[in-house]
Amino acid sequence: MAERDLIAEARDRRQPLHDAADALELAAAGPVGAGSIWQDRIRKELTNVSAALADHVEKTEGPDGLYRELTTLAPRISNDIRLLTADHAVIKGMIDEIEIAFDAEDVETGLVREHITQLLGRITRHRQKGADMVYEAYQVDIGGQS
Repeated sequence: MAERDLIAEARDRRQPLHDAADALELAAAGPVGAGSIWQDRIRKELTNVSAALADHVEKTEGPDGLYRELTTLAPRISNDIRLLTADHAVIKGMIDEIEIAFDAEDVETGLVREHITQLLGRITRHRQKGADMVYEAYQVDIGGQS
């Protein structure tokens, strides 16, 4: 029964990061001609992605996190866990780079959009790898929809 609870938790913990990334994508796709409105929206959604990532990291890497349980249940996936853990730092670094680009005197919107596109791709691949890892451990699909 504990496995099923962990699977439900894994499904649930995927949603906030997915939703935040979707909102950032919508913001980035908006017209940059709106100037500070576009920039303010990007900052807001980037803050939400950062918070969702921090929550995701706590729920996966924390003392009661999914990775600890998976390491016990399926030691064969410990390398996958290590790679996903390292990926958290990379994603955080990408968020930081976008924030630095916004701190520039003249914000290069094209560059910011490119960084956002790269960040969103990285988050998508991270979520795919996480789903694959959980499937490997439990032989259960946690879904690509959420």
